[in-house]
Amino acid sequence: MTKQQTINLLKQQMPSFYSLEQVIGIVSQIEEPKATLLDQDHIKKIVDNVKAYVDSAISNIDLDSCDYELEMDYNNTITLSNVDIDSDDIANEVGRKLEDLLDRMKEEFESEAQVEATPEQ
Repeated sequence: MTKQQTINLLKQQMPSFYSLEQVIGIVSQIEEPKATLLDQDHIKKIVDNVKAYVDSAISNIDLDSCDYELEMDYNNTITLSNVDIDSDDIANEVGRKLEDLLDRMKEEFESEAQVEATPEQ
């Protein structure tokens, strides 16, 4: 039930110990929770951070441990014919980086929310 629905319902009730005006005054003082929507700048920052963290995760993967096969072609060129990379290593590294990013962004968001919630003097 929203604040306005509560006020409308109270207006329909019979008077009691408190006057209707007192109850409506008290309910009117209740602050509605503020919805925090992400604006375009925040969305762009998130996307840029995700790209950077994924790029960082991929660049940290040890490719020396992957298996590969080289072949000599008929015209004496060397061809890479098969590369076996452990996708679990990639997924784990990307997952770790994204968790780090989410933790950092959560801290930033909470500190911004605290600054916004601080009353002006």
